[in-house]
Amino acid sequence: MSSTNRRVDPRVRLAIVRWPDDAPRGAVTTFCAEQSISRKTFYAIRARARTEGEAAALEPGSTRPRRSPSAI
Repeated sequence: MSSTNRRVDPRVRLAIVRWPDDAPRGAVTTFCAEQSISRKTFYAIRARARTEGEAAALEPGSTRPRRSPSAI
């Protein structure tokens, strides 16, 4: 595994957004291993699709810090 964070490809994001709710057991783990993403990332993208809509889930989120790391 790499120590750097990579962006998830938009095609992979689309597959996650369209993932069926009745997928067989173990399918998520297999998919994540094939795409080299974590299950946490998979479920974060699915959650974003449910709350913000499918179009929002296809775009990567901001990597900007919420607060300034140099603020006192």
